[in-house]
Amino acid sequence: GSPRRAMDLNVTSAAVVALARPRRGGHEGASDWVVACVVSIVCSMLTVVGFVLQKTAQKQAIVSPTRWAVGDIVLTPRWLLGFVFAVVLPVPVQIFSYSIAPMSLMAPLSGVGVALNMAAAPVLLGERRQTFPDVPAIGLILIGTGLTTAYGSHGDGHRDFGQLERLFSAAAFLWSLTVLVCSIALCMMYMAWRKAEIESCARTRPANPNIVQVMMPAAVAAGCGCIANMFLKLIGELMRERAPFLPVGACLIMAGIHGLAQLNYLNRGLKLYLQTIFFPIYSALLVLSSTIFGLIFFTEYKALFAKGMSCVGFALGVVIIVIGVSMFTLRRSEAGALLADQLSVDGPPITGPAAEMGCRGSPRPSPVVAPKAGDAHSPSPETA
Repeated sequence: GSPRRAMDLNVTSAAVVALARPRRGGHEGASDWVVACVVSIVCSMLTVVGFVLQKTAQKQAIVSPTRWAVGDIVLTPRWLLGFVFAVVLPVPVQIFSYSIAPMSLMAPLSGVGVALNMAAAPVLLGERRQTFPDVPAIGLILIGTGLTTAYGSHGDGHRDFGQLERLFSAAAFLWSLTVLVCSIALCMMYMAWRKAEIESCARTRPANPNIVQVMMPAAVAAGCGCIANMFLKLIGELMRERAPFLPVGACLIMAGIHGLAQLNYLNRGLKLYLQTIFFPIYSALLVLSSTIFGLIFFTEYKALFAKGMSCVGFALGVVIIVIGVSMFTLRRSEAGALLADQLSVDGPPITGPAAEMGCRGSPRPSPVVAPKAGDAHSPSPETA
């Protein structure tokens, strides 16, 4: 009968929540954060594959424009397949990982995606890898990710709906959220104001673009992604505490709105810049914003500051990640990279316009030196 079905439904819901609830005692409870780390790395792999598919869809749309586009999103079959890999599959897994581990621990693990992207983008997209600074940057990112994972807060306490409401209304969080929203708005206005100049510069400097301009879509995407991750974390917390559907649904809507904005500006960055360059910068900004907001909103900094060495190790890991990603600003122009490759194998030097390529992609004129009087190689008046 109906009461019997209702009782079965309640038992099933309780079983699902029990599976997602982290165990607090013994070896199983201590391994929850390990499981969350493994799951986060799998999410990074899916995300990189999705971005590669969306990048190829953006390149195809430039050659043959499609009618089906929303903002910077091109609704082609390949892009939709990338959407499945980058969003549809990782989001439920992220909710699960956020429900069993602190947000400040999960956020830095996106640095693994940078290393995976650096390995996949040159092969799948044909983008040129530069041994320096790409390889040292990958090494620093992996070292920093290891430090933040080892020294981050590995515990995550229970929070009911009332506690989450108080955390959301805390003054420190509201001030930090205001700063983030204002920064996102300023970046969006700058990109709208200088749109033609940004697109022209991206076309003429593909291998070494203006990093400030690259950071604009990356910052908007990372900021929106940080807010979306925060709401995904809230969904995990609320589901773990078996909260009513209304607050869970509200958090899901907010996560979806910011996730769509994140996806739009991610595609703008992928359309304008090499994925080898854009993805690491975006990932670094997402790591910093999500880590800082996780520490502020959930007051996870208290557990981190309780142990001095953990705090130092965690901060050092974040700094190393930032340094590693910043090294991509040392990339040379395409002509400079070709010249360096030829010199490294003692080949003939590159001559002509490619060797004279300037920072904005236009050839620099060769200096004209007036011949000296009596020079054997100077042209005679008749030949001149």
